[in-house]
Amino acid sequence: VSPLMVKRRLKPKLEVGSYLQKKQLRRAGESSISATKSSVANGNIPRFGFSGVMEHRSLPNLSSKLLTNTQKESVGLPTAMSVNSKFITVGTQKGVILVFDHFEVLRHR
Repeated sequence: VSPLMVKRRLKPKLEVGSYLQKKQLRRAGESSISATKSSVANGNIPRFGFSGVMEHRSLPNLSSKLLTNTQKESVGLPTAMSVNSKFITVGTQKGVILVFDHFEVLRHR
């Protein structure tokens, strides 16, 4: 058995319910948000093999540093943002990339 076959077997299957299945669940009084494990095991509702992807969090220090960089160093307004497991990067109008760590400390400009 190849390693790829083992990986495919262990990977959770993505099951998406049809419109009719969702309609039947609404009539029965179940919602896909508050479903029990038994209804997931029975195949009554869609099941996804992951939980959350991102966490919404306010970053006041990062916001204030962006504001000071915009006003004092003329890097331009922030236009793009990317989040990595180690860094938060912010791109500006003038092509400058500001790299912050998750403690909101400016690491590279």
